[in-house]
Amino acid sequence: MPEIPLVPAHWRFPARPTSVRRARHAVAESLPQVLRPHLGDDLGLLASELVTNAVCHGACWADEHCIELVLWPADGHYWLAVSDPGAGKPALAHPDSTPRTAGV
Repeated sequence: MPEIPLVPAHWRFPARPTSVRRARHAVAESLPQVLRPHLGDDLGLLASELVTNAVCHGACWADEHCIELVLWPADGHYWLAVSDPGAGKPALAHPDSTPRTAGV
């Protein structure tokens, strides 16, 4: 198993919708300049999705900085992790089998 390097980027955000944009920009801007055009949008989108889930499902409005976001390079990849104080655990949801029509 490869050794995981020290975490080079770590942020804490309040559980508020405004943190989603801040997280997206923080991740994109932490990348080396040469990688931003290639990975900035994708990693920013992933950060947005993960922080949105934390805000919606694991929020603790009483704590000013309860969502943590970590980005680190390892094994030739960038790893992104988000944690929140929510007591729930992720659960696999099954998509609705009813087909949707446009405009509904």
